[in-house]
Order: sequence, then structure tokens, then C-alpha cells
Amino acid sequence: MIQTILLWGQRVLMIVSAVVVIFLVIKISRAIAIRKERMKYTPKKKLKHKASGIIFGKSGLFRLCSPEKSEGMVIAFGGTGSGKTSALLIPTLNAWGKKGSGTALVIDIAGDIGRNTTNPNRVTYEPEDANTPPYFVFQAIDVIVDETEKNERLMQLAFLLIPNEIGDSDVTFFYKSEARKMLQASLIAYYYAGLDFVAICQQIVGSGFELLIADIIASKNVLANRLIAGFEGINEKTVAATKQELDKAVILFATNDKIARSVRRPSEGEAFVSPYILENRSIYIAIDDVKLELYAPLLRLIVAQSLEYLATRPNKAMPPILLCLDEFVSLGKLDILPALRKLRKKNVRIAMFTQSLADLDLVYGKAERQVILDNCTYKIVLSASDYDTQLYFSNLAGERKVVRTTYTSSHDGGSESQTLQREKIIFPEQFGRLGDSLVLFYPGGVMELRKNFYFQRW
Repeated sequence: MIQTILLWGQRVLMIVSAVVVIFLVIKISRAIAIRKERMKYTPKKKLKHKASGIIFGKSGLFRLCSPEKSEGMVIAFGGTGSGKTSALLIPTLNAWGKKGSGTALVIDIAGDIGRNTTNPNRVTYEPEDANTPPYFVFQAIDVIVDETEKNERLMQLAFLLIPNEIGDSDVTFFYKSEARKMLQASLIAYYYAGLDFVAICQQIVGSGFELLIADIIASKNVLANRLIAGFEGINEKTVAATKQELDKAVILFATNDKIARSVRRPSEGEAFVSPYILENRSIYIAIDDVKLELYAPLLRLIVAQSLEYLATRPNKAMPPILLCLDEFVSLGKLDILPALRKLRKKNVRIAMFTQSLADLDLVYGKAERQVILDNCTYKIVLSASDYDTQLYFSNLAGERKVVRTTYTSSHDGGSESQTLQREKIIFPEQFGRLGDSLVLFYPGGVMELRKNFYFQRW
């Protein structure tokens, strides 16, 4: 009996020991996996001539970088003159593809980036320049043979041109939805009639709604007619308001001569710009800063089509592609969340540049802004003047334990006591006076670096 009890006791002990060992192995494995994941995203220290990829800043003689083949989206905050272009964008683009691989799509405000980067394998699209290669809106559609897929892409183009935005009232949402149907019908009817993109926009703006609908019906395109069938019998004022919303979406393309010249199908053998060429060449979109608001619909269309194309790349495709979206919020509402979540598998990285959280909130709202931030592996603060942005990043930096010493005086000499307290690692107001420093947040922690101005030798 005693022998049996001892035997059972040994078995129980062995089982408990095995459970404890398994538990420890799982815990250690998880800790190792977490550490590996953090180390994967920890910026690499390289000497200046060896640094490549995304260049964050300087630490002593070293540059902190994330190589081209690494993963991780980037968002940077800083006001005018804080170094977004001179300390981040230009050094990064001079280092991106340094070893012979890697292309970029760059929004170049005022041409500063193009003048100060050395990448020869690029094409510049500049609508103000009469000799610019044209932007080919319909390339992704023209190459499709299947008519159903062509129609899907034409319909999707209408969503790129008329996106829903934060702050749209129910009435605005309704008119945008109806305008989108009218645009889809127009694109499909006129595309198969042989018109180019700008010509379609001119046809839309130059026609009253009755003539436009009559034209679409006359095309006898089944899908186009199906899309406008719902307008039959609708109140004339409703249709007119819908047409007004439609005109607003395409008026830049319909009325601007520079756009008409630079947004078109290329002639046979003519060089052109489209997202497809990112597989071989970088694209710089040069826009005068005073024309940024005017050309915002064109920029949004180019970026949105690029995101669509890049989503079709195979996983781990080469070369690595970097999207540098300066003045990000000026593009208006983009369907950016799917891109942030999925494009990292396609060897695509996105770097967004803006001034504050408030700017993001105006376009995306607080909830979507937070998801955007959560999907950015690297967050950079070059300066922050508004308190909400300062407080957010101060809280993100976290707290540390510090020992505080208190002295109490008395007639017999006094006493000294120490207490353990917690304080912020970076106080909010410090983000307003970073000067030549920046703060980098990454999965392993936070660090302060010196700004890596391209014009400084060291």
C-alpha cells in the first residue's frame, strides 16, 4: 500500500515537473520571439557611406537607418522648417537604392528634393513643364483584355475621384454616392467610345445633366445604362445637385490646359509616367508649393492608382519601393489603411509627412488616425507645437522610475529622505523645442537623435 502511494506520488511529481518545464519552454520561446521581433525593427547603426534605406538621424559618427529590404511604415511630424525635407527625405532618397536596387514615388513640393538628390534612374512628372512626359491614367485599364475586369477598374476609378470624407453630412454622402454612379456610367460609356480620360472629364463638365444622361443612353452600353437607370423619374433638383457634385470632382481635369497637356495616353514610342514604371524607375512628382491645393486631386489620383497597382505585386517582389508622401493630408482622403496593412508583404514601404495630429484628424478623424499610427512601425517627431501632439508622444514615450531626495532642516541639523517616484521620459513641452534633434519611436523603445541634414558633411 505504501509502495503504491509512493509510486503514485512519483508519477504526480513527474507530471507536475513536465508541466512546469513545458510552461517555462513556452515562456522562454515567446520571450525570444518577442526579442527577435523587436530586434528586427531596431534601427541599424551604419557609418555615413554605408547607411542605406530609410535614414532616421545621427548618433555620433553613425547614421541610424532601416535598410531597403526591412519592413516598417513611417510617419513623421514636423512644422515648416523642422527638417522633414532636408533632414529626412533628401538623405533617405540619396541612400535608397544606393546598392543598385530600390525605386521611389516622391511628391516633391517646390522641387527641393529633385534638386538635391542624386538618383539618376528617375523620371520627373511636372504638369507645369510643357515637355513633361504625360501621366497615363488609363494604362492599368488599357492592358486588360477581359471586359468585365475593365469595367471593374473603371468603376473603381470613380471611387478614387469621389472619395467619402470625414465630416460629410448625410446629404453630402447621398449626393456623392449618386455622383459616383453618374461618373461610373460616364467613364464606361465614353471609354468604349474611344475617349481619353481628360476628354471624358471635359464631356462631363461641358454637358448639362439631361444631355449627359442622353449621351450615356445613346451609347447603348448595358452596364452604363444600368448605372444611370436610377436617375429616371428623380426630382430634377436632385439630379442637378448630383451633377454639381460630379463636376466638382473632375473640374480640374476638364478645365486646366496644363492638365490636358500632361494627363493623356502617350503617343507611340513616347515616354510616359504610370505606377507600372516603379518596377524599374523612380517617379518624382514636382509641384510648386503655391499650386499644391490646386493640383491636390491630381496628386491624390496618382497616389491612389499607385497604391492600387502595388497591391497587385507578388509577396516579396523586387525591387523595394518607397512612397514618400510629403504634405500627406493635402492629398485628401486616401484608402490608406489597407495599404499600410498589406503592402509590407509586397516589399513596399510608405513614409508619410505631416505637421500634427490635428491635421490627420481633419481628414481621417481620430479613430482612423489612431489606426494609421498603430500601423506605422516608426514614428518620428521633428517638432510639435500643438499640445495634443506633444501630449500624445509624451505618453507614448512612457515613464521611468527616479529617486527623489528630500531635505528637512531642523535645529539639530535636519534629515534626508529618499522616495521612488515615476516621471515622464519626455515631457510634452520638450517636443516644442527639439531644435537640431528629433525623437524616433520604434517597437523596441524611443531614442533621441541629431537631425541628419543633407548639407552637413558629418
